[in-house]
Amino acid sequence: MSEPNIDYYVGDDKDKIKGLLKKVTLYKLYNTLENELKIIPEVQICNQECGAKLQGNSSDVSELLKLCKGICNIISKVKNIDGFCSEKSCSRSFIYMNIWLYEHVKKIKASDSVINNFYAALESIMKTYASELKQCNITNYNEYENVFIHMKYLIEFLHIYEDIKNEISADLSAEGQLYCSYIKEFFKYYNKIEGSCPSAGTKPIYCNVIGMYKPTLINARTIDSIYNKCKFDKIPCESDSPVKKDFPCLEIKDNLFKNQSQSGNIRNIASTLNTAILPFISISGISLIFYKFTPLGSYLRTRLRRKKNINTNTHEEKYNNLENISEIQGNYTDNINYNIMYK
Repeated sequence: MSEPNIDYYVGDDKDKIKGLLKKVTLYKLYNTLENELKIIPEVQICNQECGAKLQGNSSDVSELLKLCKGICNIISKVKNIDGFCSEKSCSRSFIYMNIWLYEHVKKIKASDSVINNFYAALESIMKTYASELKQCNITNYNEYENVFIHMKYLIEFLHIYEDIKNEISADLSAEGQLYCSYIKEFFKYYNKIEGSCPSAGTKPIYCNVIGMYKPTLINARTIDSIYNKCKFDKIPCESDSPVKKDFPCLEIKDNLFKNQSQSGNIRNIASTLNTAILPFISISGISLIFYKFTPLGSYLRTRLRRKKNINTNTHEEKYNNLENISEIQGNYTDNINYNIMYK
């Protein structure tokens, strides 16, 4: 299983966000590729091209040879892999497959020359399927090893964003809040590396991807909708800098989650009270039915009426006795007062 990598994210809810991102179509694609990689059939072109470029008995060569044959198998049947190609092209999925592939290559501790041979074998295989896979390419990211992680994050976010933008609603569910936090942290990261892309001169390769962000997100007018739904405030990325026009750093309004948390607490209290009261009401209702409509209930009612009559008579007797006692005490007190005053 492919796990989301969002090391730029800072927050206690990082694991929850990674759990959500597993559901997006990008990671479904990655997991499909993982499953296909386990299938290594004996395809002549794969054995021929991979074996010609990767020769030797070392463990790194053997691992890359196995990986080469697995990728060759995927290339040979991409048209039949569900969801890999659109009606027009497979090029979009190849962009993400190249990211996923280099993650596997990095795990194999091979020299640059052996890795370059690995990619040379795949490029030869691609030529065999050129007529079927127009505009599809294999990219050797080993040439850009130092900035690969930025390429990965930038490219993957564009794919992820397409999925999660529709999951964020105006009332902001718990999942919506997590997606908003993820977007906020991503643009904080984005602004840190965007400054490495000068307007002229030599640029890191990931600057080409940064150049895609404005037409993809701003010109398509999707990002403003997210800003509004997430209740973002646009803030400077640094204390002494102005707010950036295109992709500013973001902050979630202070009282937003607090109010929602309070509402949640009220709902929890109401739920707890309902849970406590409903069983009592049910028991009371059953007891009432039992008391009114069963023979035993009739017997109990008769006994209670008799007891009530006895209690009433007893109460009246007690009341009369109390009246007599009061009169006696009153007379006794009067007599004492009389004796004190006049004797």
